[in-house]
Amino acid sequence: MQVRAIDVTDADVRSAKLFFDALAGFYDLSEAHALDMFARNGQLTISNYVDKLKTVDAWELNGAHREALHALGTETVTIGCSYLGAIHAAKRYDLIVIDSPQGAHNDYSGSTRFEHFHSLQSLKKLAKPRCIVVLYVNKEPYDKNKEGDHGYDRYDEYDFEAWMKARQSFYSHSPYKISDAVALHAYEREMGFMGFGVVNTVMLPCYSDVKNKENYAFRVGLEIVSKQL
Repeated sequence: MQVRAIDVTDADVRSAKLFFDALAGFYDLSEAHALDMFARNGQLTISNYVDKLKTVDAWELNGAHREALHALGTETVTIGCSYLGAIHAAKRYDLIVIDSPQGAHNDYSGSTRFEHFHSLQSLKKLAKPRCIVVLYVNKEPYDKNKEGDHGYDRYDEYDFEAWMKARQSFYSHSPYKISDAVALHAYEREMGFMGFGVVNTVMLPCYSDVKNKENYAFRVGLEIVSKQL
């Protein structure tokens, strides 16, 4: 993986702050314990909510971000593959933030993962009976090999057609452009498979820093509750 030279843009920063401020406006998070599964350096996620919560644990693959994550005030920083971390986790969380790599990326075993689709399966082990799950949702992906990568991280595993097939399978819809409603329906279905019901959502569009690709993504907070409650 090659990390982009500019960590965040103004559009990134404004979008993230608006969303996490809105989430804190809907929920009292003062006693919440959070996990950021793909934390990177925390600039877009942890920095916007760490002061609103009881504790935040950060998982990140790249050890170069350890110091930055500690500096934000996280409870623990675990360097390693998040998919492996989920398998061995012994703790459950009130808030789980999943801002995983876009497109295809490989896990610790060399298996290919796509967006947050596989990460959601970890909620059975990581989520408390009532939990808020935050996702970054790409509504209209573009092929960087045709339109440029616009400074974003580069993954050797990148395969646009394989990515689109994975999106088709997950969303049961044309992978090139999905609506908010199609995305939410897919998440409700996946949560149901894992024994959760979605009782509330907080959703805001993301500002775009890509020319001619305005509002191609959004963040959503899904309040999920175990059906066994």
